[in-house]
Amino acid sequence: MERRAVLVDTDAGVDDAVALALLLSDPQIEIVGISTTQGNCSAEQAAMNVGRVLECAGVRDIPIAVGRQGPHDLPPSPHGRDGFGDLRSRMPSASSASLVSHGGDGDAGAFIARIGASRPGEVSLLALGPLSNLAGALELDRNALRNFRSVVVSGGMGLDDEVAAVRVRYPQFVDKGDTNTFIAPQAAARVAAAPGVFVWAGMNVTGLFRFSASEFFSRGSADGTPEPVPELLRAIHGKYVRYCSEYYGSREPIFTAHDGVAAAILAEPSVIRRSAVGVPYVTSQPRPALWGRRAVPPESGHQFVTALNEPGIHSRIRAVFGGSTNRASTV
Repeated sequence: MERRAVLVDTDAGVDDAVALALLLSDPQIEIVGISTTQGNCSAEQAAMNVGRVLECAGVRDIPIAVGRQGPHDLPPSPHGRDGFGDLRSRMPSASSASLVSHGGDGDAGAFIARIGASRPGEVSLLALGPLSNLAGALELDRNALRNFRSVVVSGGMGLDDEVAAVRVRYPQFVDKGDTNTFIAPQAAARVAAAPGVFVWAGMNVTGLFRFSASEFFSRGSADGTPEPVPELLRAIHGKYVRYCSEYYGSREPIFTAHDGVAAAILAEPSVIRRSAVGVPYVTSQPRPALWGRRAVPPESGHQFVTALNEPGIHSRIRAVFGGSTNRASTV
């Protein structure tokens, strides 16, 4: 079977690392490039974080394009100042060999536009951070995102006619909004208005998953051999686990993996149980957030995921930590 080509745009926080690990471990996926954007950390730091994941995975030939510095200071992040839990001393350094290329001209928007134009309809784009780089690609070519087979976005809140259900199930997200949209709302609005085939994996579905840290971190490889990627993931999750456990009032240590869920959707679209076509738009109150208005008749190229195969997602995320299970942990 031919491998699927994927371009990843990421702000390289803790759950971005889970997403990258998931894609790198899938024999059906070929990552053809990675661009970094400011979000969980600076775009430059995100490139270093990506380099660490690639080095642990033994991969040295994926080009990396570093995005532009954003106009504003970053808000405090539960991912730490460096996006990886501020545990640099416990992680492998990103060697220069890991950062093979910076996309030619160093402009991540141009990098995205160029890859899409060079292989129209062949490459899927996975957007894991604020959408600044995608908006940059649209500045160069308004049809830049249409060249991709699909654009899977880890972001948004879901459909606006389901807001009541979202609030009942996890009210924190309605008030907090989607961090990726909050950081770069104008970029999100530009992407929302662009032509193309989009799949929005919003907080309405990625927020369902609370993974048990004790379950995921307790087991190493069966034969005791080192597992660099799972070891890296466990190391960078400390601060994030403490944050998630406190934020959700959990009695046991837990963590979320929004970007990991989005990566699982891209890798295996069959995990989508339900979705609906909608028209995305960005609101400003109480803070910037992206929602979808259900389209009747379906006239939009934007698909909003509304339900997932939760055990399937759980198994895929569990596997990147060095094991597998069919038990889903959701609330």
